[in-house]
Amino acid sequence: MSFDEHTPIDVEQYCQANYDASASTVSDEDPYSWYCGDSDATLTDDDMAAACDQQYGAGWVPVLGNELDAHSWTCTFEG
Repeated sequence: MSFDEHTPIDVEQYCQANYDASASTVSDEDPYSWYCGDSDATLTDDDMAAACDQQYGAGWVPVLGNELDAHSWTCTFEG
């Protein structure tokens, strides 16, 4: 399997696997507005790190590409 330098985080997959719920954002312009299901708590940097680890394995870390785009989270390999 090959990966780009920055591989998208599948937030929907993360929410399904960990909360048995769908992923949504409060605002598509706020990267920190992701939540799973009916939760009042938004996902944190730690959640994005866990998503990278679950989806790509150890050594992958989250990177925010654009402060005004909720869909700009990616994972990059740092080893």
